Amino acid sequence: MKIKWGIIGCGDVADHKIGPAFNRVKDSELVAVMRRNAGKAKDFARRHKVPKYYSDVDALLRDDEINAVYIATPHYLHAEHTVKAAEYGKHVLCEKPMAITIQECQKMINACETNKVKLMIAYYQRLQPAHQKIRELISQGAIGKIIMCKVQTQGWEHLKGWWRKDDLSGGGVLINNGSHIIDLLRFLLGEIVEVSAYTDALVFEYSVDDISSLIIRFEGGMHGLMNFSCALPNVGNTIEICGTKGRISWPIFVWQDSLTVRVNYIDNKVQEYRYETDKVSQRVPMIKHFVECVNMNTQPSIGGMEGLKDQQVVLSAYESSKIRRVVGVSNAQ
Repeated sequence: MKIKWGIIGCGDVADHKIGPAFNRVKDSELVAVMRRNAGKAKDFARRHKVPKYYSDVDALLRDDEINAVYIATPHYLHAEHTVKAAEYGKHVLCEKPMAITIQECQKMINACETNKVKLMIAYYQRLQPAHQKIRELISQGAIGKIIMCKVQTQGWEHLKGWWRKDDLSGGGVLINNGSHIIDLLRFLLGEIVEVSAYTDALVFEYSVDDISSLIIRFEGGMHGLMNFSCALPNVGNTIEICGTKGRISWPIFVWQDSLTVRVNYIDNKVQEYRYETDKVSQRVPMIKHFVECVNMNTQPSIGGMEGLKDQQVVLSAYESSKIRRVVGVSNAQ
């Protein structure tokens, strides 16, 4: 069956990254877009050769040609739009973060289960070949027992519009950029069980964080150090996973069109794996996986519960910063 997509919220991410990717996948076609500003929706449709455009969510969802939607609206609308799409019988690929609260995440899961449609959260980093290779190396014991990981994601990026407002976005650099890395680390290393964090606005006059620093503990006992900032230019974006036999390091793919995964062993041996891609191609494996799940009636590997668990870590970090204590992730509300 061909998956015919409608985009709800055709802003910058849809325009420059995922939008063009829908037509690169077999049995996948972008047929309609929606944005409240009809002029901008029409312009998007014209530039990307999309047959139809709407300025109303319900109008798009009533379109019988559409059988799946990609939701890229502000975070506070994710739950509302996912539930509505499920009730119309549309499969859902929702942008990250899944929602602002755990209750909203659960509501999205319940709605999709009740209406027997697929729900997938757009943490596309898991499906990148480089990260699949890193997971394989870890599972094979290439660098021994994992002891810790270190993450640094820093740059100079002014948050725009609703991204600056806590009630609309749920937070700043942590929920927007950091949630990608949290999901990736959970994929590579397992569940995060405790968080101690500082989340602050030190440079920009936002109501949300422009820098967040976390100490995390995984269920296997591993430690993690994580720093996310949109207020530090020219510092770098790297991940390093350290074990008893060596370490794996690589630049973060979210902002890269190519990268080298480097494995440094304790005997000074070095292995490198080179990967080339672009911002659109990075989304193709995610769309392909979603289409296969719909057609084979299997569950997406990045389903609703994965998005919920990622949000539990994010909310635990914000709570830890607020109360200045270590917070157990399973208690996140």
